[in-house]
Amino acid sequence: MSGVPPTVSAAMASPGFAAGGHRPGGSADRSRPNAFDAAVRGAHDRAEARAADEARVAAERFVASAFLLPLMAEARGGALKSDLFGGGFGQDAMAQQLETHLADAVVRGARFPVVDRIVADAAKRGPQP
Repeated sequence: MSGVPPTVSAAMASPGFAAGGHRPGGSADRSRPNAFDAAVRGAHDRAEARAADEARVAAERFVASAFLLPLMAEARGGALKSDLFGGGFGQDAMAQQLETHLADAVVRGARFPVVDRIVADAAKRGPQP
């Protein structure tokens, strides 16, 4: 191996060296962690965490719309309604959006156990098409 420094030619002559990081005979060296494998595992873990977060948000919105929004709508139109504190057309037009925002915030802050159960059941089933 003329023109190759002696340290490089000695490394190339070692039994574990082969082109492409493989050992002679075609088997890859699995003793050292591969940066590509680590990057793929990291991306997979981040995707799973993102899917879990999306499942939690969907479950929270479901619980808010199924349990809290009907109660808030009833309170808005029921005995608690007062003309003294009414906001006029603006309040009537934006009441549904305000109630949706408040219901989402209450469910997110209260950490309802039914949300945890829905997320756990969704995780068992896996992703749906």
